[in-house]
Amino acid sequence: MKLLINSTKLCLPLAIFGILGSAEAQILSQKSLAPLVVQGETEDQKSILQSGYASTGSVIDAKTISQSGARSVADLLVSKGGIRLTSLSGQASNGTLHLRGYGENSSSRLLILVDGRPTNRADMGSLSLLEVPISRIDKVEILRGSQTARFGNNAVAGVINIITKTGKDTPNAIEFAAGSDETIIARGSYNHTVDGHRLGLDLENNQSDGWRHNSAHDLFSSAIRWDKTFNSWIAADFSAGYALEKFELPDGLSKTDYLTNPRKSKISSYGPKEHFTEQTRWNTSGTLLLGGDADQTVEIPFYFQQTDARTNLGSYYYPSYTNNLTETYQLRPVMKWKHEKFTAQAGIDSIRDTLGVTQFTGINRKKQSADADLTRDRIGAHASGDIEVADGWFFNAAARFERSSIEVDAVDADDALGNFKADRGESNHAFQLGTLYEISENHSAWLRYDKLYRLASTDELSSYQGYPLSKVFNDELNAETGDNIEIGTEWTPGNATFGVNVFAQWLTGEILYDGSKKLNVNFANTRRIGSEVHFSYVMDHWNLDLRYAAIQAKYQNGAYEDNHVHLVPNHEVSGSLSYSPIEKLTLSTEYQFNGNSYEIGDTTNTKEKIPYYQLVSLMARYNIKSDLMVYARINNLFDEHYAISKSYGDWYPGAGRQYLVGLRYEF
Repeated sequence: MKLLINSTKLCLPLAIFGILGSAEAQILSQKSLAPLVVQGETEDQKSILQSGYASTGSVIDAKTISQSGARSVADLLVSKGGIRLTSLSGQASNGTLHLRGYGENSSSRLLILVDGRPTNRADMGSLSLLEVPISRIDKVEILRGSQTARFGNNAVAGVINIITKTGKDTPNAIEFAAGSDETIIARGSYNHTVDGHRLGLDLENNQSDGWRHNSAHDLFSSAIRWDKTFNSWIAADFSAGYALEKFELPDGLSKTDYLTNPRKSKISSYGPKEHFTEQTRWNTSGTLLLGGDADQTVEIPFYFQQTDARTNLGSYYYPSYTNNLTETYQLRPVMKWKHEKFTAQAGIDSIRDTLGVTQFTGINRKKQSADADLTRDRIGAHASGDIEVADGWFFNAAARFERSSIEVDAVDADDALGNFKADRGESNHAFQLGTLYEISENHSAWLRYDKLYRLASTDELSSYQGYPLSKVFNDELNAETGDNIEIGTEWTPGNATFGVNVFAQWLTGEILYDGSKKLNVNFANTRRIGSEVHFSYVMDHWNLDLRYAAIQAKYQNGAYEDNHVHLVPNHEVSGSLSYSPIEKLTLSTEYQFNGNSYEIGDTTNTKEKIPYYQLVSLMARYNIKSDLMVYARINNLFDEHYAISKSYGDWYPGAGRQYLVGLRYEF
């Protein structure tokens, strides 16, 4: 595999951060700095978890992240967040995350935020889970369950909020790791404060040849950030990032090949140039905060991202050579009020997504066969509030209205049906009501109802990316709408925490591809019912964390009424156990179980199921000094042979045993 960055360049982060760290140490030794008093910290505004809010939320904190040895955000969410992941490549980097009984196209129904800003794509593609380098992350918040009224489109199953670092109290760090399948990771993070200006720089190179043939990934990313509190009323932050990523795409296997040679890829003979995606990404974001710690504040956040992708799918399936340029613009001002007994906010979201797609007849990209331009505009108004109506008794409410419109202009040299102009618009609304009661200091219970919606993705509506639909623009496809209700409780007696919640969600017109019609349609109404249990225990040298979810997802009407929705296991278990026999050494094991499920496309529930599987991973961490750590990981300790997904008869193997050894230095 050709590396994006050679071994000399891999040492660049170490050289940069080492020099900067030495220089800073010399400056500090020569000059005693006065303590800095900061008010109105903007990083507090990034959190989506609130006390008194009726929902199930969890946090992966900075210490857990730095000591996890995770190769990517995806690995972190699976091992520490208890979230299921599927991947058609065997690599977690371009996999799909699943919550609350959603299988195929789950990425369209799980909202991913970075510092509170939506980052989901307008099409059905999954967000690259290498997009935000781990070196840049301060913490990750996971909010399970429907949150459309508070956060907008895509938040049907839940919300993941990735909060990035600021310069305040953030250690500088260098990390190197290497492992099986030619895995090499180099990360660096440097932070410095000058006259109240907090500055940060992050670099990461993350590459692997992949466990399967033709499943390599290679990423180089960089990010800079700045924030400053000008006075008690005004603060601002700004960040910019760049990433260059390439990942290869192995195909599915027959059952015989899956059983005898799961590392195989049928398209290996075509070479990596025939099945891959290569993309560059630029993004900028920032927030102006007015009001500081006052009872009334105004936030004006903006976000821009451009992704330029080149994809080759040139094997025997559907030869496709496509360039795809997408841009997202967001402006989302919000006003917030806070009082001893209540908080409230109201705002306007303005989001524009543009997509430019060009298709070619061959890998040399000399002859253009089709071209399409799409623009989707969304503007919405939202308001929410939380009030303590009595001691320990909280009431939550939220509402959102959104108007969306899409315009498509497509030209196809080979198919007259591909020449079209079309547009459509629709309005949707959502609201949420909830209550939380603090029974005692360490025991609470809550109840919540949600009215929700999810807009159809651009390529669910329109045929423009080389995958022909019988109707090039489906103006009869409507947004999914539904209802969600859940009840839960959490109890913390001493060193233990126990939580349980039960939920039910009804979705009207769930969108699915209908092979008989060759069209994405509002396939059927669906119902998901389930329960989630969480238990953790901390004592002396031990730390235990367990999660269990039981979920049933079924069609409620149509030809397949009472059949199970595919790619949804009925049972999921995840857990970790850590033990520190001495102060400097920590040993931990992680466990994951996923029950069997029906394959993609099996609406009749008659095909062979994806078998259940269970994985065990180990990690050892040793602190040589307070600022120097060495670690070793073994993923899939028992080399479990399992299928992470299955689609229309093709099997997609999960990765076998893999090793990773790393060194992390903080200064």
